[in-house]
Amino acid sequence: MSKSDFTAEEFLFRHRQVRSRMADCGLDCIIAFHPVSIHWLTGSDGKSYQNFQCLVVLRDGPLIMLTREPERYEFEQDALCDRLETWGGVEPGDPLMAFASLIERERLAGLRVGMEVPAYYLHPHAYVRVKELLGQAIVDEPCNIISGLRSVKSPAELAYVRSAARVADAGMTVFADQLSAGRTELDLCGQVYHALLASGSELPASTMNLVSGHRSVYSHGAPTRKPLLHGDIGHIEYGAARCRYTATIGRQFS
Repeated sequence: MSKSDFTAEEFLFRHRQVRSRMADCGLDCIIAFHPVSIHWLTGSDGKSYQNFQCLVVLRDGPLIMLTREPERYEFEQDALCDRLETWGGVEPGDPLMAFASLIERERLAGLRVGMEVPAYYLHPHAYVRVKELLGQAIVDEPCNIISGLRSVKSPAELAYVRSAARVADAGMTVFADQLSAGRTELDLCGQVYHALLASGSELPASTMNLVSGHRSVYSHGAPTRKPLLHGDIGHIEYGAARCRYTATIGRQFS
């Protein structure tokens, strides 16, 4: 997803939704850690979630993004945050020190703060430090306001899902056409991925499951060099993505 995937009006509508819900819940600020929350509000489409980052959503103030310095240009050019702050650079930096400085500048410790606690993307050590820095300011944890709002898709979002589903269907047609004894699982995987990417899919969020023969009992097995044999059964599952909106499809075969 990038800031050009939706109209500016749609992004502003999302901002208003979040801030309205914050007002209803008596929150002054949300600290968003989940990359999907950050993407939904800003359009950012980078891999910066591999390191500590967060989006500070102030009810009566700006959207402030804190991320690594090497991500600066992607956020400046392809995201809709009001202010960008970074940590690190030529030399390694401490993101939690940068976060502490942000808390002090914005006086977040004196506000009522909601904090996202995603299952991934927030290291336990960072979680503990964030809790120490914000202290009693955290009044809503885990805060699920953003995830709840984005679960209801807009017409534009649904159009991306339907587009991804059409591409996924086309990939399955290619798989069925290419399926034959002697082809390896990896060979078939490559044929499907070529079909997906050539049809406009971005890289899917999860890798393909493809197993056959004695491996068919594996629920989420990755494709291997194993050739398909006469009499093999198997199953395949994968997704296609348009602007980070994914549609998955799975089939058994024999």
